[in-house]
Amino acid sequence: GYNEILITLIEAGADVNQTGWSTPLIRAIVSGHTDIVEELIKHGADVNLMPTDGYSPLNEAEYYGNTEIINLLIQAGAKDFEL
Repeated sequence: GYNEILITLIEAGADVNQTGWSTPLIRAIVSGHTDIVEELIKHGADVNLMPTDGYSPLNEAEYYGNTEIINLLIQAGAKDFEL
């Protein structure tokens, strides 16, 4: 599944903190892929990295109401930035 593809990409050198309009972590949050969020965090994704739109990973998880992802982010040290 997606986890195996993600791990293969990371092992091949994919940047888990690539920025631009979004980040891999935020894309996983928006898509509701809790397992991918967990893998990205495990592989060093910055839980406070904000892309150009200015929304943090925690802001996005709160917006979409995914409490499991919110808890993962908080446990990993995510901060709640005021918008």
